Amino acid sequence: MKITKIGLVFFSLTFLISTQGFSQKETISYILKKLERERKKIETGSFDFRQKILIRATLEEKLITGSIKFKVPDKLYAEYIRPYPQIIVSNGKKVWFYLPDYNQVSIQSVGRLEELMGLNLGLFFWASKIGELENYRKEVVEEGENYKIKLVPETGNGVEIILTISKQDWLPVETEVSDSYTVVSTRLENIIKNPEVNNEIFEFKIPLEAQVFESP
Repeated sequence: MKITKIGLVFFSLTFLISTQGFSQKETISYILKKLERERKKIETGSFDFRQKILIRATLEEKLITGSIKFKVPDKLYAEYIRPYPQIIVSNGKKVWFYLPDYNQVSIQSVGRLEELMGLNLGLFFWASKIGELENYRKEVVEEGENYKIKLVPETGNGVEIILTISKQDWLPVETEVSDSYTVVSTRLENIIKNPEVNNEIFEFKIPLEAQVFESP
């Protein structure tokens, strides 16, 4: 999985045929093929996200909120509000992580984005590929304007994944990823597809007197 391939985030509006009467396997196959077709039409996008992390052992909850703008294939501007302000900018070659409260900048390779986003936000980038996951039982339920796809591991080592896919926007508007330790729920809001995006936002200008750390 390469999270920097941002084009996997968004899908378009059209729902062409009814899936009533399809088997589970046929319905899931149709949904995933539709996601793959529609995401190819996306060049730019933006959304707000809200992510809640529950630690099962302590019932402690952590909340992460922010917004993302992107341009395919590898440009990203992310602004985190909670748990603390942070700006992340990628021009496809390097990534800047800026902490405005401390005026600190860390410069790293684009590979760091994959580690940062992880599986949870990463699902928005490769949702159409879940059909390729092995050792998972896949179930789909139609709920009004959405499809809900549940992936249950057939072995004891996997994580359980639930994707809620909008029939209107054709993207996973909600995900839940859980294992024996944590439950991570993520929701997208205020989605805009193919907006005008100024390329300047994908180049970070280091503030005056900022403390800079650069990875080799």
